[in-house]
Amino acid sequence: MKRSLLINFFWIVFSLAVVLESWRLDVGSLHAPGPGFLPFIAAGILGLLALIALIQTWGAKKETEKSPAGFGGNLLKVILLTGILVVYIYLLNILGFLIDTFLLLLFLFRVMEPLSWKKVLLADLITLVVVYLLFEIFLGTPLPKGFWGI
Repeated sequence: MKRSLLINFFWIVFSLAVVLESWRLDVGSLHAPGPGFLPFIAAGILGLLALIALIQTWGAKKETEKSPAGFGGNLLKVILLTGILVVYIYLLNILGFLIDTFLLLLFLFRVMEPLSWKKVLLADLITLVVVYLLFEIFLGTPLPKGFWGI
């Protein structure tokens, strides 16, 4: 429990530092965002989630201390995930966003957190459709196209 409190406190301090630096960069407005807009929002959400986790940890009954995700028994998963993300970034411009992300999500949903094939494919397709609609259609931001033009 003590370790969880320290980790959550670290993320709160880190997000506060990013929020302050983002503010210094000029956040802008919703209709005319500045260079600090996205880091400001992301750090604010991170800080809020860390604060909620800190409060939950503080109020929780003392339980047996488990190692945080990525340490102890999950170290192999963290190394595997890091390697897969490096491959994902390398293949992004070669395969394109849709195919590369489909394969990444397929791996994450099936190998890292085993789910049934039905759930994996449904979650994968829903995620891709939502991201594509958000970035390509609504925001007009082009996603990387692969050699197939997708």
